[in-house]
Amino acid sequence: MNEFDVIIIGAGPAGATAAYILSGKGVKVGVLDKAKFPRPKICGGGVVSRALKYFPGILNDVEYFAVDKLSISEYKAGSSFQINSPSPLVYLIQREEFDFQILKKAIAKGAVFYPGKKVNHIEFQKPTITIRTGHGVFKAPVVIGADGALGFTNKLVNGNKIKKIPAVEVELDSTISADFAKFDFGVVPHGYGWVFPKTNSTSVGVVSMKPGINLKTSLKKYLTFNELCFNKKYFRGFVIPLFQPGGKINLNNLLLTGDALGLADPITFEGISAAIISGKLAAEAIINSPNPKEAINKYKSKIQNKLLKELRYANLLASIVYQTPRLRAFLIKNYGVKLATLIAKITKEETTYEAEIKKIKNYFKLLKYWRGKNGQRA
Repeated sequence: MNEFDVIIIGAGPAGATAAYILSGKGVKVGVLDKAKFPRPKICGGGVVSRALKYFPGILNDVEYFAVDKLSISEYKAGSSFQINSPSPLVYLIQREEFDFQILKKAIAKGAVFYPGKKVNHIEFQKPTITIRTGHGVFKAPVVIGADGALGFTNKLVNGNKIKKIPAVEVELDSTISADFAKFDFGVVPHGYGWVFPKTNSTSVGVVSMKPGINLKTSLKKYLTFNELCFNKKYFRGFVIPLFQPGGKINLNNLLLTGDALGLADPITFEGISAAIISGKLAAEAIINSPNPKEAINKYKSKIQNKLLKELRYANLLASIVYQTPRLRAFLIKNYGVKLATLIAKITKEETTYEAEIKKIKNYFKLLKYWRGKNGQRA
């Protein structure tokens, strides 16, 4: 029997961040993962700059491509532009290396890592939770679920009801000669395509909010559009999880973080920074609480105020960007630089979706557009 103060299921950014912080405060932590690390991880690999605020030094010992330029286009409107930032907007990394480095930091602080431990069953027996794997039984009064959108804990807590947005990508062997990341809206219905140059490779992919789109075909067309070649060897698909109204944050003393909770941004689809933030919030709630019940309540309050409320406002903008192509084309053509600069500021936490959407002048701009389209007096 392996008994801990806290057991973390999943050793990705959310789980490893929580393990690092908890272990650093002397908490006895066990980390379970079905994989052996380092392990391949399907992901575009973009870490927005706010992640560094919550985990300073997270990029130490990791190769990355710092991006301070973004190229953005609207395919059907035929409009494109570039924005420049005085500081990096996003760091493009290889998840295999990135995740492993965070985990190693946690292990160095005292966390005990158990690779190859697939969770088969969880029993709630107060005051402890028992976790059964194919290779051992583990116990703790608090468990952090950080095993991703398709993991055991999400299915247990939410019945696998978080929305999952499909995406596909290819990882090309060599990097392209560009010093910017590229986003092309409209190249796939209700979604976008991306080109992310990294230190030794290039990630190219497409994502769509609309079910039933043949993303593999769309990706091939997008590669041709960018004069790049499809490489079946490095083709892979994955899902981007989005939190839904009514979703649960916990089940008893099991709390969810990162992709297991569906914390990806519905505009950019970036989820690594939210995973890191949620892992940090979970760890701090446990450290600063006298008992598991208070820790869970504290985490729920923090995650609601810090991330979930913001995602509700982001979803309002996402409905415009991905569900109304004509309006998106108009906005990108006429306000693209301002809109992209605004989202860049949000990723740096210089402003928020909530603050910007609440500005009444933004509603009047949309109202003026729609009235003009319908021949009404603005």
